[in-house]
Amino acid sequence: MLTQQYLKECLEYNPLTGVFHWIDRPLWHFSSERFQKSFNNKMSGSAAGFVMNRGYIHISIDGTQYLGHRLAWLYMHGMMPDREIDHQNGIRTDNRILNLRSVDRKTNMENKARYSNNTSGFHGVHQIKKSGKWQARIYRDGKRVSLGCFDDFSSAVQARIKAENEIGYHENHGRI
Repeated sequence: MLTQQYLKECLEYNPLTGVFHWIDRPLWHFSSERFQKSFNNKMSGSAAGFVMNRGYIHISIDGTQYLGHRLAWLYMHGMMPDREIDHQNGIRTDNRILNLRSVDRKTNMENKARYSNNTSGFHGVHQIKKSGKWQARIYRDGKRVSLGCFDDFSSAVQARIKAENEIGYHENHGRI
C-alpha cells in the first residue's frame, strides 16, 4: 500500500500546476546502489507520468500504475481517496488540487461532458424522429426520468436546465 511518506520520497507535486516530478529517491527504494544511481540520473527532475487512452495521467511507482489525480489527493491529504475524484473543469490531465474533489459516483456523473454522439447539441435533449418533438430527460437517483416532450428545442433545453439546477448538477455538466 502506497503511503504519503513513500510517495513524497519518489515525487514532488506542485499543487498550483498539478504536475509531478521525480526526485532523487533513496537507496532503500532499490535493490542495489547501481539501480538507484541509474534511476536518479535518468529520472530526477523530469515530469512523471503519461497520458493513457482515456485521457488520465498514469504514474508508475515500483511497477504499479496509479492515476495522477489519486496520487495528488494522497500527496496533499495523506490518504488515498475512498471515493471517486472529480476533475471539476472536466480536463482529465488537470490535476491541480483546487480542480479535484472527492465525490460519490452519482455526483461525479453529474459533472460529465456531453457525449460525442449527441446530435442536439445539448445534454439530455433529443428530437423524436416520428413526431419531430423534442424530449428532455435526466438521471435522478440512478433512474432516467422524462421531463416531457416539447414542440421546440428551447423549451426542452429550459426544462433540462431547470431539472439540473433542482437536482444540483455541477455547472460544467454537459460541456463540450
